[in-house]
Amino acid sequence: MANDTHTENYLEALTAAILAELPPEQLDALAQEYHVPPSEAEPLVRLVNRLHQTLTAVRPSRAFAERVKRELYAQYDPSLMGRLRRLPARVQMAALLVFLGGFLFISRRRQESPMKEAVV
Repeated sequence: MANDTHTENYLEALTAAILAELPPEQLDALAQEYHVPPSEAEPLVRLVNRLHQTLTAVRPSRAFAERVKRELYAQYDPSLMGRLRRLPARVQMAALLVFLGGFLFISRRRQESPMKEAVV
């Protein structure tokens, strides 16, 4: 097959046809529709058939689903501290320094304000 898009379109149509369990005659007609030579179409049909037979949907056990759910919820912490804990150490240190700097700035400003008013 010359074109990748053409191949992808054929494989998509072939997969849909196999999932719909169409007979082999219709799969051959599909190959003709997409101008795929039988020498190339046959291996692709076998491959998609094998994948269809092998890859079956499996429903996880209730215990497994509950364990995954607990693990996912345990990792999610919507609080500010939870979000800060997930940040890299450098960012945590920068946030701490900004917090302390802001706290010191506000506290010094409060201490200086009454004195300036008294002097004026």
